[in-house]
Amino acid sequence: MQIPFYSFKRQIFHLKEELLKEFNIIFNCNEYEPELLNYVAELERSFANYCDVSFGVGTDSGTGALQLSLLASGVKIGDEVITTPNTYIATALAISNIGAFLSLLIATILLEPFIPT
Repeated sequence: MQIPFYSFKRQIFHLKEELLKEFNIIFNCNEYEPELLNYVAELERSFANYCDVSFGVGTDSGTGALQLSLLASGVKIGDEVITTPNTYIATALAISNIGAFLSLLIATILLEPFIPT
């Protein structure tokens, strides 16, 4: 028996015209055009409301989001950040991009919480 791949056509069919109109506006904007910045600001507000938090910040990539989260957590240049080597490269890049020291747990390839006895 052949199982077909999932198609979003039925799910978004009724939104097609509205989506195409919005994409056309966005794709025809320059990078820092006020109209595009308004779209980003509205997305951040909407996502923050959806998550029931006060603020939301849009980034250009997951790496950028990881960097912001590290900085918001108070990680500074020279701090040590421990992570597993069994992860996507963006994790290590985000740590090194902010100037923190990257420690990998190579012996186990997984993080193991230390529970004092």
